[in-house]
Amino acid sequence: MKKEDTSKIWDKVWDGDSEEADKFYLERTRKSVEWRELKKQILETFGTFKNLKVINVGSGRGTYPLLFARGGADVTLLDYSKGAIERSKKFFKKYGQKANFIHKSVFDIEKKMFGNFDIVMSYGVAEYFNGKDREKFVKINFDLAKNNGIIIISVPNKRNPPYRLWKFLSEKLGRWQFDKEYFFSKSEFLDIGKRFNAKVNFIGSYFFDTHFNIKKRIMKKFGRSEWDLKNIGKQFRTPLDKHLSKTLIVVYKKKEQYR
Repeated sequence: MKKEDTSKIWDKVWDGDSEEADKFYLERTRKSVEWRELKKQILETFGTFKNLKVINVGSGRGTYPLLFARGGADVTLLDYSKGAIERSKKFFKKYGQKANFIHKSVFDIEKKMFGNFDIVMSYGVAEYFNGKDREKFVKINFDLAKNNGIIIISVPNKRNPPYRLWKFLSEKLGRWQFDKEYFFSKSEFLDIGKRFNAKVNFIGSYFFDTHFNIKKRIMKKFGRSEWDLKNIGKQFRTPLDKHLSKTLIVVYKKKEQYR
């Protein structure tokens, strides 16, 4: 599929989002086990969020970058979908946070940006690349980071049965609205760590969180808003999170002996 066609797919995805959804996803992310774990790692590494230079490769709504900005980080959001960039601009403006916005493909990033960021993150982006583009995408994430900086890559978990079932049913029923996905596994992330001589740590999301959203569907059926903040349950860390959760999150620390 051509770059222009995939861009239109994402423009359509973000065009249909709502302010209610913004508030819901921000609060759910803030209360999530992965955010608590990620925040802990950031503070252990840097001691603070203040003045950290952060880039989000593939902006989407910009939920995680907004949380970084609230902590005082200097945030940049990059996306080749104009719809995503406009969506994230509105999101940041709504919550009174500043950021830099770049409407550009990750493959068109200028080399002068390399080595400029303490934290480089991509949420739900890497799985849409395959082959040489996949390798190039990961390398650019490493290139953007400073030595001893952190690279965060979050993707759907290949080993999560509910996600695989949800994706299969969505495609069969013609409800799949995204681009073609190519799953990641923990072994592939470990290989990447070896290739780039980087320290590897896995976080994982909440094991009991699934795309089926049974509770939200029941509430909607009885006339309750699907974005009701009361629908956000408390999440507790489980031993299964790092292995079988819906989302697999890997955190790399870029060493000075970067390859």
